[in-house]
Amino acid sequence: MTIAAVCRRLSGAIAAITRPLSVAGRNLAALLLAVMVGVVLAQVGWRYGFGQALAWSEELSRVLMIWAVFLVAPWAYRTGAHVSVTLFFDALPGAAAHTLRLVLTSLVVWVLWRLLVESLDLMADGRSLQTASLGLAMAPIYTILPASFALMALVGVERWLSQAAAALDALRRRPAAR
Repeated sequence: MTIAAVCRRLSGAIAAITRPLSVAGRNLAALLLAVMVGVVLAQVGWRYGFGQALAWSEELSRVLMIWAVFLVAPWAYRTGAHVSVTLFFDALPGAAAHTLRLVLTSLVVWVLWRLLVESLDLMADGRSLQTASLGLAMAPIYTILPASFALMALVGVERWLSQAAAALDALRRRPAAR
């Protein structure tokens, strides 16, 4: 078995984990956005219909938006839905483009790892904090951060392995210099 085949097999095994989790996150994010819209509409209705503001609606809609963003982020990274600039890749020859992809994906995984570590600290700090109007502990709200960063880092490793397999295949197909 070649190294490229091992990379493809590992990437496939990781994809078996990241694919359903990222799709579930995307679907839950859609549900949370629908709830958020309902909360905002209720706030508008109460404010203009009854002349009173709902004290908790702004805070709840903010929490729902944060959760929705971090739930959908792994799916967006996995499917390439994030904004990307491909001008450089298109201009580079095959081997250089493969190398640049591997380097950039490595950098993304490293940044996601750092964000994961920092978010764990933030979650720990959140044990002593509460939201102003709802009185909810912040630690459970912050749990979405390390969960999202961990899943995105796993997606990054999956992408790196897939890119490594493609680079190795391209090297193998390249004619030998004479």
